[in-house]
Amino acid sequence: MKLIGLNAVDDKVVDVLPIQDKRNITPSEWANSEQGKSRELNEIKQYANIMKEKIRH
Repeated sequence: MKLIGLNAVDDKVVDVLPIQDKRNITPSEWANSEQGKSRELNEIKQYANIMKEKIRH
């Protein structure tokens, strides 16, 4: 689940269809790129923050 799913409310529609482009980016290429690593690390940090907040309440 991506972070958007954690914050979505029942009366909203979340568009999760991938954007099509011609860059030929694959998941493994993205995960190994500097930008991909940075974004994935940021998402992991956000999950940790959400978990810490949930534990406090």
